[in-house]
Amino acid sequence: MEANPDKLPNELERTQTIEKEVDLTLEAKKVFYFLWIHNHKYVGHSKLTFLEYGKEASMNLYLWNPSARKKGLGLSFLNQCDSYYFEYFNLKTLICEPYALIQAPNATLPQLGFIKTKIYRTTPGTVNFG
Repeated sequence: MEANPDKLPNELERTQTIEKEVDLTLEAKKVFYFLWIHNHKYVGHSKLTFLEYGKEASMNLYLWNPSARKKGLGLSFLNQCDSYYFEYFNLKTLICEPYALIQAPNATLPQLGFIKTKIYRTTPGTVNFG
């Protein structure tokens, strides 16, 4: 799924959002980013949203550079992330809702023990597409 850059928060807004979360305790965080580094380069990230400490969170995942894809990195990174998320945020449930037409996350998630519970159509958010 593509995002329209003109509809994304500007750099200042993104920075302020992240800075607000940095100093919060784990119990108070609502968003959390896990940056992925490979060969000393940033290659992607995982993000928790709708985070409720001790309960559940929703996870998004991104490999930014196409050259980093199809190498098993996503599986390796996610394997580390989901263990971290469950341990540090004391999660009972971790939800991931990748776009159904993107094969990579839909093939990777079952390898980590995720179970597909439903497929549905939604209307993309305001930042998606053009």
